[in-house]
Amino acid sequence: MSAQPIERLPYAQGWTVADLDWLPEDGHRYELIDGVVHVRPSPSDKHQEVTGVLWALLRAVAPAGLRATHGVGVAIAADGFLIPDVLVVRGDRPRERGDFAADDVLLAVEVVSPSTRSIDRWYKPHLYASAGIPFYWRIELDPLHQVAYRLDTSAGEAGEGEYVQIARVDAGNPFRADEPFPVEFDPAQLLP
Repeated sequence: MSAQPIERLPYAQGWTVADLDWLPEDGHRYELIDGVVHVRPSPSDKHQEVTGVLWALLRAVAPAGLRATHGVGVAIAADGFLIPDVLVVRGDRPRERGDFAADDVLLAVEVVSPSTRSIDRWYKPHLYASAGIPFYWRIELDPLHQVAYRLDTSAGEAGEGEYVQIARVDAGNPFRADEPFPVEFDPAQLLP
């Protein structure tokens, strides 16, 4: 991204994913929801520890043709761009430009922080479901537990699905998933 004078920014008409290239690379996380830019602070060390451990765990068991990555943006609509904490995408190699289309994403994971509770629990799941991302996991830090969801599109047309909870696992118990690929871990493993 390259910085531009504020008067040249297209905010008055509502932003698009392409407009995000106008923003500076200043360490902030810029997300776009319904054409409105949301600036997120850098995550805490605890948040990043959970993110890193989960990414490494998923990366180690991802089959050929899929891979785990983290902190990379996903274009969910022309006026929607989110940055999941961890995601599983199609492909074997990192991209030169890291942003993904929603069609490339099989799993989006959010680690809930005090400043992102409402976004991670309500808004992002709806937006990921509307974009057709098949699986959504939410990691809660206090108390530590994981909630897993699968997209159910049986009641509507494309883009009208919603997530149904398929698991809620407290630290000290195993979480098992068969999709998007088999994986098993205890949420307690995510924090030392």
